[in-house]
Amino acid sequence: MPKRIKKKKIKKHDLKEDQFLKGIEELIVFYKRHQNLILGIIAGIILVAGGLSFYSLSKKKKELEAQKVLVSLELQIGAGRTKDIIPYIKQFIEQYWGTSAAVNGVLLLGDVYFNLQRYDDAKKEFEKILKLTKNPLLRANAHEGIAQCMEEAGDYGGAIAEYKKAYELYPVPDMRMNALFQIARLHEERGSFQDAEETYRKIIRETESPYWKEKAQQRLSILSGLRQAAGG
Repeated sequence: MPKRIKKKKIKKHDLKEDQFLKGIEELIVFYKRHQNLILGIIAGIILVAGGLSFYSLSKKKKELEAQKVLVSLELQIGAGRTKDIIPYIKQFIEQYWGTSAAVNGVLLLGDVYFNLQRYDDAKKEFEKILKLTKNPLLRANAHEGIAQCMEEAGDYGGAIAEYKKAYELYPVPDMRMNALFQIARLHEERGSFQDAEETYRKIIRETESPYWKEKAQQRLSILSGLRQAAGG
């Protein structure tokens, strides 16, 4: 009777090793077949990463350069060069478009127009800011600029609405209180004394600044005196 050959029991561990080796072999074959494509993809990734890094550095350099030019323009305005500075501000905005400094340049141009009493032109520049940035400080400044232009045009209601937007956006307490004070002042201009008094009281409630408390209290005292004199 022929001798029975004993079969070797295949363990799960051996199967895993075989599958692993088979997988490695398949990867090697795949790499050899597609070597040029794989190396090309890797090179492309490296180039893109390097390009992004260079772009980031170039953007930072441009931003710093723009900030320096903006400061120079502001200094020239401070020195009294207001009328002839407009073309240079426009050129600056165009040259450095895409930087945050250029957005500040638009705000600066609006201020220059306002100081030259070109209120319609100023208002257009301030309105551009609202489309260009989400920065709360810049947007608040723009709303305040629009409010001032509206006040010059005699639109006190519109000016109050814009000052309210500025008040909501300003991150600095003093700026917020100034916006409220302007609202109260415009209520007085319109003859809405009750609204003015309510706004002055709001200032006193919200501020910790002795300066703003005193200013608001002074106006309340004056309005109270006027009411008494009128028999109200």
